[in-house]
Amino acid sequence: MALSVQFKKWTVRNTMTFTMYMRKQTEQIIKDQNLDRARAFEVPKLKYSAILHEIESAFVADGGGIHWANMGRYKPDILCVYRRITDQPLWYHTLPEIIPTPHEPVYVLLEDRKGYQPKYWLYEMCLPELITILDESSGLGDFYIVSKKYQWLISENHEEIASFLGNGLIL
Repeated sequence: MALSVQFKKWTVRNTMTFTMYMRKQTEQIIKDQNLDRARAFEVPKLKYSAILHEIESAFVADGGGIHWANMGRYKPDILCVYRRITDQPLWYHTLPEIIPTPHEPVYVLLEDRKGYQPKYWLYEMCLPELITILDESSGLGDFYIVSKKYQWLISENHEEIASFLGNGLIL
């Protein structure tokens, strides 16, 4: 009996908490690499829901969440190119050539877990800072890069597939 109670406590404790691993790691990289806070910062909490809603409304089919979208559930009327990146783990170094306005900041969603559900940390970044953070990160799962005008979205998922959606991307 004691074993089952202990197991239940462990289960409840782990499914009710979320990790801040990616946020802590990102903040540490910003600090360690002396990145300019004006060019890499977490979006204010009051704007988080509205921005995430706009991203999902612009790109995700059937009103779904962003997490499953990068597994083929983007809106079917949006141009989407998928690339297997298994042999190109640093593909994101080409972002300045892919993104039509590489000097403008972008939204970045970095995935953590809340129980078994995704939890996203939403940042605004310029590409050099984003590339530094991706280079220095460990344990990064899915991530999304989005035009602040919601014109395109680029993601990498845990299956080592990059998705390129929308207008203006140079592929």
